[in-house]
Amino acid sequence: MEICNELALLMPKTRFFLYTPEPLLQKPASPKWQEMRIGRRFPRSYLWLKTAVATAAERDRVDLFWGTRTILPARSRYLKTISTVHDLNYFLVPHTMPLMTRLAHAAWFAKDVLRSNAIIANSQSTANRLLVRFQQNADYIIKPPVSRQYVPQPSEAVREKLSALAIESPYFLSVGTFEPRKNIQMLVEVFVALKKRGRLKDYSLVFVGASGWKNSCLTKLVTESRKYRVHWLGYVPPDDLPLPYSGAYAFVMPFLYEGFGMPVLEALACGTPVRASDLPELREASGNQGYYFTPTPDGIASALLSCHEYVLSTKRDFLAGAMNFQHSWKQAAEAMAVTIQNLLSDKFLTSASW
Repeated sequence: MEICNELALLMPKTRFFLYTPEPLLQKPASPKWQEMRIGRRFPRSYLWLKTAVATAAERDRVDLFWGTRTILPARSRYLKTISTVHDLNYFLVPHTMPLMTRLAHAAWFAKDVLRSNAIIANSQSTANRLLVRFQQNADYIIKPPVSRQYVPQPSEAVREKLSALAIESPYFLSVGTFEPRKNIQMLVEVFVALKKRGRLKDYSLVFVGASGWKNSCLTKLVTESRKYRVHWLGYVPPDDLPLPYSGAYAFVMPFLYEGFGMPVLEALACGTPVRASDLPELREASGNQGYYFTPTPDGIASALLSCHEYVLSTKRDFLAGAMNFQHSWKQAAEAMAVTIQNLLSDKFLTSASW
């Protein structure tokens, strides 16, 4: 929501609407963003977006709609649109998506991207994939910044948090929703297999992330692996995340695909070395300040086993330079404001919606 607050400061004469079918868990601090509860999410949020949001936007005579989930409301005679493309999951790893999400993307993703008045990619790598897939250039690349709370935390605060959670150090940390694309099951299987062979006996493996989809086997595996010091903390609020990041021995991201990789950036900002899948998006997120591996059993095992020397040689450097990874939400909002201004021209942002 930080970009919402920055946009409100940059565009004081603008009216902002946040359309939602249910109360927001996080709300913008700025009162200029008006929460508009409309319709019902059932049966799926994409249908709600196509129908209820389209009707509300026309009723409210919204000038511009920002599609933060890429897919846009049904056509309206009033709307200009911006579509943010976070990833190309449907084309690269469709088997990892829930059925209804896959069907929605099959029906609307390409059409809505191509009919947008402006396309924003969240990384150069995503823009490159967009060009290859659709022969369509992104109009702007706006990388998500790291929020200001992601800085190295005091060691005493970290110890107290770990003690409260019954987590033993040293530990590897991974952050991501429990769903197939995150490749978490393979990471657990490799970690447990190494433990059974007498390797990494002093180490823990900690996961942070909400329960997602297609994960019943993974959830069972994590539960059965507690005796090997595998912990799943579930969803952790963003304000609390810097503590587990800062206390981690190393951050491990074995994802099969990712559109940018915010957890990589957050870990680095907290001074924690990163080991991640060798994907262009993750290299871009980290500025090549990580160690990269192929997300296979052998690749993950090698990454974990070779971590000791790597962490000892880099932890101090990362702590010293962690603040270099801080990016500005104001800069992201300025780029977004320019995008809106270019579309609305002399109307000068009389109304906008996200």
